[in-house]
Amino acid sequence: MNKKNKPTQKDQETPQNTIEVRDLKASLKELKEKHDKLNDQFIRLAAEYDNFRKRSIKEKEQIYLDATAYVVGQFLGVIDSLEAALKFEIPDPEFKKGFELIYNNCCSAFERLGASKIGTVGEHFDPNIHNAVLHVDDENFSESEVIEVVQKGYLVGQKVIRHAMVKVAN
Repeated sequence: MNKKNKPTQKDQETPQNTIEVRDLKASLKELKEKHDKLNDQFIRLAAEYDNFRKRSIKEKEQIYLDATAYVVGQFLGVIDSLEAALKFEIPDPEFKKGFELIYNNCCSAFERLGASKIGTVGEHFDPNIHNAVLHVDDENFSESEVIEVVQKGYLVGQKVIRHAMVKVAN
C-alpha cells in the first residue's frame, strides 16, 4: 500500500479484476457496434421515408394535373360550340347575352382549373404548342409568324391539352 494507506490501482488489480475489465471493454465495443449499426439503419430509414414522402407529394400533384387536363379536354367541345354560336348574328339580344354569360362562366371555370388559352395572332410559330394547318406566302408578315388562329389551344400547367391550329406565314 502507499503512504496514505489508500490502495492504488496496482494494489487493486487482481486477475479477476483484469478479466472483468476486459469483458467490460469487449461488451462496450460490442454495444457500440450495435449502436452504430442501429443508428445507420435509422438514418437510412429516415432518408427512405423522406424520399417516399417527397415522391408521394409529386405523384399527387401529377395526378391532380392529369385529372384537371382530362376534365378540361372533355369540355373543349362545349367551349368551341359556344364560340361558334357567338359568331352568328342572334336577333334576340337577351338570348345572345345568355350565351355570352354561359361562355364567360365556362372560361372562368377553365381559368380556376389552371387552363390557359394558347395561340394568338402575331406570335412566332412554336411546334410545341401550335399545329400549322396552312402555310401562306405573304410579304406583310415575317417568317413563321402566326397570322390566323383557326382553333384555340389550351394548356394546363405545362401540359398541352390541345395544340392551337394556326395559319403560318412562310
